[in-house]
Amino acid sequence: MICDSLRDSVLSLLDQLSLIPVSSKDKRPLASLMPVNDKTGKRGWEVYQSRRAAGQEWVGWLGQYPVDCVAVVCGGVSSGLVVIDFDVSSSVVTA
Repeated sequence: MICDSLRDSVLSLLDQLSLIPVSSKDKRPLASLMPVNDKTGKRGWEVYQSRRAAGQEWVGWLGQYPVDCVAVVCGGVSSGLVVIDFDVSSSVVTA
């Protein structure tokens, strides 16, 4: 089952990376699963820029919603991870 393999993969990486569930359609954080910001009263993923989600949070998320896509929060919270993302348009032609 995809949920079991995703859960096992996520749980094995939580001590190194800050991982959050995102939509497979638009790669946005799943707002309904994110915590409420005390200052704004809105749900958001920003808390995971300074702390990693705990294993119990992930178990809860996977129990509430069919999470099928994960994002890594880069920077110090993820052991200094830096990502360089290249988007290539299908109209680009190389010789």
